[in-house]
Order: sequence, then C-alpha cells, then structure tokens
Amino acid sequence: MKTPRLTAILFLCSLLIFNGIARGQPATAPAAPVDGNDDRLTFLTLQLSSIEESIKAVTAGMKAAGYKANVAADKAESYEKGNELMDRKGGAPVPWDQFYGKTARSFYVPSSAAALHAEGNGGRVDVQVATGNHPIARPRQFDYLYRANNEQAAKAKEEVAKMGKQVDTLLARRRKLEFEQSVLWATISLESTQNLEIPFRPLYRFQLKGPTSQPATAPPDPRIDVLRAMVLFLRTADHIATQSAETVKKDQEKTLSDLKGGILAAQTTLQEAVFRAQQSAELSAADAQQAKQALAIAKRMVALCKNMSEAYQLALEGDAAQDEPRKLTFRAQLQESLLAFADSTAEMDAAIKKLSIAWKIKGEVGVDSADRLPSAPVVMPVTPSAAPVSSAPAPIPNIFDMKPGAPSSPTVIPVSGKKAKREFASGETLSADFTFTAADGPYEIKDKLSVTKDIKRIHVSAGPGAEIHGGVLEINGELHVDINGDPANPVVFRNVSFDQFLNGSFSAQYAIFDHCTFHKVGGRYSRGGLSSKWNMERCLLTDCTFPSFKWVDYGLHFSETTFVSMNLPELGVSSPKGKPNDYMTSLRMEWRIFDRCAFENCSVSPTVFWCSESSNYYKCKFKPGPAFESDKATDVHAHVTGTIGDAPDKVFAVNPAKRSPLNVIYVPQPMAVFAFPVEGKQK
Repeated sequence: MKTPRLTAILFLCSLLIFNGIARGQPATAPAAPVDGNDDRLTFLTLQLSSIEESIKAVTAGMKAAGYKANVAADKAESYEKGNELMDRKGGAPVPWDQFYGKTARSFYVPSSAAALHAEGNGGRVDVQVATGNHPIARPRQFDYLYRANNEQAAKAKEEVAKMGKQVDTLLARRRKLEFEQSVLWATISLESTQNLEIPFRPLYRFQLKGPTSQPATAPPDPRIDVLRAMVLFLRTADHIATQSAETVKKDQEKTLSDLKGGILAAQTTLQEAVFRAQQSAELSAADAQQAKQALAIAKRMVALCKNMSEAYQLALEGDAAQDEPRKLTFRAQLQESLLAFADSTAEMDAAIKKLSIAWKIKGEVGVDSADRLPSAPVVMPVTPSAAPVSSAPAPIPNIFDMKPGAPSSPTVIPVSGKKAKREFASGETLSADFTFTAADGPYEIKDKLSVTKDIKRIHVSAGPGAEIHGGVLEINGELHVDINGDPANPVVFRNVSFDQFLNGSFSAQYAIFDHCTFHKVGGRYSRGGLSSKWNMERCLLTDCTFPSFKWVDYGLHFSETTFVSMNLPELGVSSPKGKPNDYMTSLRMEWRIFDRCAFENCSVSPTVFWCSESSNYYKCKFKPGPAFESDKATDVHAHVTGTIGDAPDKVFAVNPAKRSPLNVIYVPQPMAVFAFPVEGKQK
C-alpha cells in the first residue's frame, strides 16, 4: 500500500520521464505498470504543474504591466510639472530674463506716466514717474508649449488607465489560478486518503471480534470497543474526505470548515471511548499506552484541519490587503497542512493495523459493522445574506450508545438520604486547612463558613463522595477551594452559595452543584477585570445561578461540563476605549472558555454560544442579543436538537454579523461530553 508521500515521489519520477520525452530525449519504461491511483494523482499533479507555470507567467506579466504603468504615470506627472514650472517662471521653460537676456523689470509696463520738476541750488531736475505697473500678458507663442504639455499628459494618463485595466485583468486571472491551485492541493490530499480503500477492507467493514480461543463465558474484551472507536474515526475521516473532495471545487472555505467540524467531532468521540475504558479500569495501563499513538494522530489531524481552515482565511485576507508575503506564507501553510493530513490518515491506518495484530482483533467476515457514519455537518452562516431555518437538524444516535450528555430524560442527581454528620454553626470559622470527606459527611453549613481573621493561606478541599448542604462558603483572598471527586463518586454541593472575594480561587473536578449560587463579592476589583475566577472540569450544574458574567467580576473556564435548567447571561468582554468592539479578542481566551460542554433546558445568550466550542444543546432557548462583531471570521460547532423557539442561526440573523462572518456549524452527531454514570432519585 503506497503512502501519499510515496505516490508523490512516483509522480515526480513520471514527471521527469514526461519532461524527457518533451525534450526529445529517450525515456526508460517503468519496470512495473502504474496502477489507477497513480494515474489519477499523476494527472492531478500535471494539472497543478500547469497552473503553477501559468501563475508564474501571469505574475511576470503583472510586473511588466506595472512597470509600464509606472513609466506612463511618470510621463503624465512630468508634463504636468512642466506646466507648473513654466507658470512659476513666467510662462516659459526657463526664466524670461535668462531667455531674453533682460531684467524682470523689463516685462512690467505702466498704465500712466507723469513728470515732476524740482528746482534748487540753481538747477532743475525732471523726474518721470510711472504709475499702475503690471506684468505684460504671456506671449501667444507660449500657448503652444502649454497645449503640447497638456496633450502629452492626457495621452500618458490614458496609457496609465489601459495599463491599470491590464493589471486588474491579470490580477483577476491570477486569483482564479490560485483558487484552482488550492483546489488541486486539496483534491490530491483528499483523494490520497481514498486510495487506502477503507470501506473495502475487512478490519474496517466488518464487526470486530477477539481471539477465537477465548472462552464463550469470558467477559467482553474492552480493547474491542477501543479499537472499534479508532476504526470508526478512520472510517469517518475517509467518509468526510470523500465528500470534501467533491465539494472543494465549489466552495473551499465551507469545505475546509466542514472537514474541521467533522474530524473534531469524530476525535472527541474517540477520546471519550478510550477515556471511559480507562476510568472503568477495564483497559490495562499497557493497552492504554499502546492506544496513545492512535490518539495522538487523531489529535494531530484535528490540529491540521484547524490550520487548513485558518490558513485559507488568512491567505485571503493577505490578498485583499495586497500583502503578498502574508498571502504566500499562509498559502504555503495551507498546502503543507493538506499534505500532512493525507500522511496522518495513512499513519492512523498503520497504527490501527498494528493494534489489531497486537490485540489479536480482526473483522468477522460476512458480519457487517452496525456502526453508522455521521452525515456531513450543516453550516449556517450568520451574515446579512443568511437564509434562516426554522429548526436545527434532527439528531443522529451516538454509535457507542454512551449517551454523551444526551439523556432522554432530565439529568439524574444522586441523593445520599443521610442526615448531616457534621454541622458548621453560625459564626464558625476555619483557622487551618480543611477537607470535606465522604466518611465524615454529609456536612451542613448553617449560616456562613469563612476563614478566621488574620489567618493566611487556607486550603479547603473536598474528596470523592463528599456531600455538603446549605449556607455560604466564603472564599476570601486567603482561601483556596479545590474540589476533586471522581467519575463514580463525585463531590455534591446542594443549596450552597459560594462567595468569592478578590484573590480567592475556586477549582472543581468531577463535582455536582445543585441549586448553588456563585457570587463575586467585596468592594475590591482587579483593574484588568476577571476579579473572581471559577474553574470547573467535568462537572454538573443544575438549577444554579451566576448573577452575571460581567468582565470585571467573573473569569470562567468550563471544560466538559453540563448545565441543566440554567439562565446563562451575556459574557462581558474587554472593550478598549476608542476601538471598535471585537468579541473574539476576549471569548475563547483564558478565563472566557466553554469547551465541549452540554446544555439542557437552558436559556443561552449569544455570547455564551459564540464562546462555546464543540458543545451540545438539548431543549434550549436561544436568547436574542447583540450582533456578532469581530475582525476574525468565527465558526461555532454545535449539536442542537429540540430547540425551544428559533434555532441559533435564525436568532442571530436578526442582528447580522459585523465586519466578519459567524458560521454556525450544526454537527449531526452529539459531541462526546463527560456525563456521570450514576443513578438516584430525581431532584
């Protein structure tokens, strides 16, 4: 099986043979016939070579036309300056006094004259006085000089206009050729992945099975599910690449964006499958280590897809700004990312085959895989020309049946049913580090739990299974809260108000917050904003409240966190005075992050949606708000179903995006978002 790089090398050899024939030189026939795949890539690369030569010729023509236009412009400027100089010198190419050899006074005549007589000391003096001196009119012969200069200047300007049109024509031609060039880059890369023939190989087509020697009563092998996830990832990548190879000729920008969204969704599903196998202790450390290579390749493919999409945009921006170095830099990045994507696909194939051999897993011939490939994402550009839709696409079931944040009924929250073992009385304080534990709980805070005055650097932590009810946990500048549950035993907070002062800190992992409130309190603020910081990873918040998301008050970092029945207000952003607003200079930056989250029965503001990356929305209402405004085109990948009211793109289209587009990319398959595998009474 040839890799894309090897195919490119074979093509270069064939190109050398072709050039030899063109020059009349003998060519040596290849030792073996070239297959159809090589013929196709050779044909595409010959097209690419032809286009590149055309681009060189057009660029040379633009330089020549530009030089001629500059010469003509210089001529026009010279003739116009000639007239100006003659005006300054009295109407001639050189000063009149030099031309006629007379003084400048000779060219002024009086309108009248008078004689004055003066007598004294026996003598008389007669003085002639001229009055009303004025310059004489320009001689008519100099009109010919002005007329000649004007005619030559007009001809030169006409030449400039013609040359300018020629340059514009050549520029338009070069842009068309560059478009075709990048289409061929993409086509060669994407069709190279098709040469792997993924759909026609047993490992990828049939249901996976372990060693036949394994007893029938043996428990299921978790490695089969892990390899199954890798197989589906590669099948999805091949499927999306095949679709993209067809659509890239019509719309490169959309195709590259769709490719990015599809590969990202497949990668998150793969990562979640491996993570779940590891967390359940079903996958050994040695097997997990072997799987790392495939996970790293999948992650690199996502990064390459992001690079492609952004490089294409940046190259267009450079071209529009006539910034040739910037355009060429990012076109080169686009080309390199496309080639690297094809290579990574082949590497992923090799890694999967290696694992299948090591784990003794193969396809069961004749039993087709039941896994369903996702369809292509639907992109809704939120621009003035957007075509609104009445609802989001219908969801496609997750092929792993893991329900990653997509329950059919409201999220279940565990309830211990135990009475509090430890109560914090009103006015009680902490003077040393303290840990909430499952063994000593549940805990109840009667009023307010704070740090003893003048005590420095207190850490409050909570371990797996700890449960805390009621009251206020006051997080002043000396208190640092670290909550660390685990997937099977989360930390649970009910009806607790967290009050954070400036310089406090709050970090939570694997925790459930039920009817809790998160406040920034106190009179001190950071000049740069983000005066309280809330970091949550793989948590669940249900019926919780953030009074606001103001920039000055709240720094937020949510990762793989689920929000249920919450009103999510607008995210405040940093807006420098005297400059136009740009949401994307603040959103998706540190302390303005919603990464792979899930929202159920929530009211979602526009800025929260724009900030979120690769998230799921179930039965949510999307609130109207400000127009998206940024210098950077932005994609939002989202799985949206059961929307209450209009879909996001239709809501945002009411206030069209400014300066740069906002693209809502509806991903049919739910993103893999962490969810607690727990059962209990419904709150």
